[in-house]
Amino acid sequence: MTAINILDDYLRSNNKVDSVDLQLLIKNLEIFSRGSRNYKEIIKEYTNDSFYALFNKWLNEIDPLAIKKIAFFISGLQLSLNIYGIKDQKGFNCKSQLYRGALFDYSLILNYERNVGNIITFPSFFSTTLDINIAKQFSQYNESKEERGGLFSTNYIINLLPNNDWIEQGFNVSGISFYKNESEILFQPFCFFRIHKVEVKLDKYICYIYLELIGKKEIWEKKMDDNSTIKYQGQGNFIELK
Repeated sequence: MTAINILDDYLRSNNKVDSVDLQLLIKNLEIFSRGSRNYKEIIKEYTNDSFYALFNKWLNEIDPLAIKKIAFFISGLQLSLNIYGIKDQKGFNCKSQLYRGALFDYSLILNYERNVGNIITFPSFFSTTLDINIAKQFSQYNESKEERGGLFSTNYIINLLPNNDWIEQGFNVSGISFYKNESEILFQPFCFFRIHKVEVKLDKYICYIYLELIGKKEIWEKKMDDNSTIKYQGQGNFIELK
């Protein structure tokens, strides 16, 4: 039985995904099990709309059994990004800020407000862009305030400090993405960010979340404030890492 078949059986038996999404996902995951595919093709396939959303959903849920079943996909993408970083990203200089757009309900925004000053991480691969206008496309909501269900147009603004080892964590995949115009910088799972501040415009349903990328060395050498805690954003809530 192939890894694809094992994942298929697991997802069906545990109601992890409906049949339509499952067919799309399996179709796109097959690329990871083909030895003839190179690292650039693997990264490109990840950026496909029908793949990355479901893939990251399970990572964000931190379902140990699901992650075990898709572990070879995760390691395949991480290895591909590392090879890409060594071979193709030498000398790449990033701007001082990156951006990410999303739609959040107010309860999640309140979680960010309560955790200003704390460290947050994301279990999934984390896409950002060099272009704030691209980020705003992902945070746009075209319906009226009454129809949008209370969702806020939310934009992350991420500061990259000069002494950060961000280049070991973020990869400029815009040249090989399905969407080359998005100027995408893709981060590996469990990169760390400090929540600097949160700005909310309640009347306009707009939120800005300011993050600061924390270098891995700073985390592991524990050079952060002793009062800081590390949390991850799950499906709609924050959970403290022990």
